[in-house]
Amino acid sequence: MAEQLRAGWEFLKRPGAALAAPSKYAKYEQNRKNRKFLESWKQGRPWLRIDSESMTCTWCTDVNDQGQFTWTSAKVDTLNCHESSNIHTRSVDIMAGRHRIITGVPTEAQKSIESLNKAIFDKLLLLFRTVHALSRAGRPYSDFVWMAQLDQAKGLDTGSTYLNSNSAKEFAKYIAKAELNKIGEEIKNSKFVSILSDGSTDTSVTEVEIIYARLCIGGEIKV
Repeated sequence: MAEQLRAGWEFLKRPGAALAAPSKYAKYEQNRKNRKFLESWKQGRPWLRIDSESMTCTWCTDVNDQGQFTWTSAKVDTLNCHESSNIHTRSVDIMAGRHRIITGVPTEAQKSIESLNKAIFDKLLLLFRTVHALSRAGRPYSDFVWMAQLDQAKGLDTGSTYLNSNSAKEFAKYIAKAELNKIGEEIKNSKFVSILSDGSTDTSVTEVEIIYARLCIGGEIKV
C-alpha cells in the first residue's frame, strides 16, 4: 500500500499530471463574454435603449411601477420574449394613446365619452324644451311627466331618469338663470335703457312683479 501511495505521489509531481477538469459551464461563460449588444436590435423597437453593459425597455419602465425592465444578457431572444409579454403589450397601447393625445387624434376612450355625452345631451335637450314650453304656457310642472311620455310615444328618447315634477322645477330654474344672464349682458352692452315695473297675478292667483326693460342696441329697439 505504501508503495502505491508513493508511486501516485511521484506521478502527481510530474508537470501537467494534475490538470483540473473543465467546468461544464466554461463554454457558456466564454460565449457570454463574447456576446455584444448590437445597435441593429433597435430596428423596429423604438422602446429599446442599449448601452455597453445592458439593454432596457424604456416604455415598460416608464408606465409600470415594477422597477427597471433592464437585462444584462446580450441575447436577442430576451427581447423577443419581452415583446410578446402582456406587460409590454399593455405598455405599447398606453404609449400609443399618449401619442394620439399629443398629436390631437382622439382616442377610443375619448370617442366613447363624447358619444355618451352627446346621447345624454340630446335627452336633456328634449326635457328642457318641454319645461320651457310649460313655463311659457303657464302649465303646472305635473304636466311634465305625461308630456315626456308623449315624446317617447312619438319615438323620441327622453330617458327615464328625470321624469318627475321636481326635475322639471330644477330645469326651470336653470332656464330662468340662463335667460337672466342673457338679459343682463344685453342691458350692460346697451347705451339706452328704460325700465317699467308692474304687478300682476299668475294662474294660481299669486301676486308677481313684472319688470320690462326697453333697450336700444345698434339702433334696434328690444323689450
